[in-house]
Order: sequence, then C-alpha cells, then structure tokens
Amino acid sequence: MTREQTAQALEALRAYLKEQLKKDKYWRFKKSTKIETPWAKNWKAGVWISGRTGDRAQAKSARESMTASELASFDELVEHYGTRKRKP
Repeated sequence: MTREQTAQALEALRAYLKEQLKKDKYWRFKKSTKIETPWAKNWKAGVWISGRTGDRAQAKSARESMTASELASFDELVEHYGTRKRKP
C-alpha cells in the first residue's frame, strides 16, 4: 500500500468513526465493518484494521511502513476496534 493510499484509508476511517460516534458514543469497528469510500462502495474497513493489529509479521510490517503521524492516527482508531476489554 502506498503512503497516499494509507493516508486516504486513515482519513476515511476517521471520518466514518466520527459519524458513528455521533450516533452511538460506544460504537466500535468490527472486522466485518464495510464503508463506502471513493475507491470502493463496500470497502472492508474492519479487515484493513484487523490486518494491521496484533503480533503477526504481516501486521507488524504494515505498521512499520506507516509514518509516526499515521501510526498515531491508526492507534486512535484501534481504540475503537473490536470488543472493549473490561476492567476487573
């Protein structure tokens, strides 16, 4: 993925997250989340996020290719991905 594509993906994800949080402050991305973007009507946003989380070599490589600001933006999105861990 090119730097421009990563930036576009992060921008689309942030915009979508902002819309969803206006409706439901507890909303979270799921792996099955699909969103409409300029490049795809049903872009697999949740899969894109999932592919960049965890300790797998592919996920680490994808994160390593991000700039510091892209990684910070991605980390903010990940806070709204999957199920929230409950505190004991």
